[in-house]
Amino acid sequence: MRAWATVIQVEGVLLTVVVCRGQAPSDRMVRLVRSVRASNAGAGVEVVEVDIEVDGGRAMELGVMVCPTVIVSVDGDERERLVGPRSHRALLQCLLPLLYVDDERAVAELRRQLGSPGERFPRRARRRAGRVSQQRRVEMLGGVGLFESLTKRQLNQLAQVAHEIVLDPDTAVITEGHLGDEFFLVVQGGLRVTRQGDPIARLSTGDGFGEMSLLDDLPRSATVTTSGAVTLLAIDRSTFRSLLTQAPEIAIALLASMSVRLRNRDAACRSES
Repeated sequence: MRAWATVIQVEGVLLTVVVCRGQAPSDRMVRLVRSVRASNAGAGVEVVEVDIEVDGGRAMELGVMVCPTVIVSVDGDERERLVGPRSHRALLQCLLPLLYVDDERAVAELRRQLGSPGERFPRRARRRAGRVSQQRRVEMLGGVGLFESLTKRQLNQLAQVAHEIVLDPDTAVITEGHLGDEFFLVVQGGLRVTRQGDPIARLSTGDGFGEMSLLDDLPRSATVTTSGAVTLLAIDRSTFRSLLTQAPEIAIALLASMSVRLRNRDAACRSES
């Protein structure tokens, strides 16, 4: 790519998107990166798209093993690397602290662009030590009923596409009657669950909620609100479906798990009657 030598010299933040054209996860990531660039016009973002079918040598030089991959560089130095399908939120959490070095401005942009007034960065998106480790992600996701039949390798794939969210107290994570497209897992903190204004449950570390939104687009059956500052892992439906496209064995394992759960539920109903 002749333009590469010119683009790489641009001062500021450079997003290198390595994709395989025509694959749904890659195409979706390209659209997301373009959208984020458009939403931050004037902030010094440059984008280079590398199609491995056209320029496989460049992809090898960059050390890319999985498509899509987004490499974030600042003045030529790599700062972050997002491997596999990722969400809009994950991309913003990675990028905005590099674009807006003032903390308050970065948080304000995160909230504005996500439309989430309680959103915060996980301690500071640039600090890897402040994040939930891959090992802990795998352990926690393995404890969720929907994912309990997945192998360690499959849980690792799922953990890689999860993104971390930190929310202020008294923030509604999901709202009863509203459509949702994210599953959430509590890493730290507590939340209260209400239905028609009445308290029905409390959630704490290790509890998951909203998993059926990964599979359908029905309204939420309850409202979940943070009791204090809360850290969550989240997976959105589009990212989840992209993962299933790339790893259909995960879909097969989930179907088997859901079949067992339905059989057990039917058996329990018959015994009660």
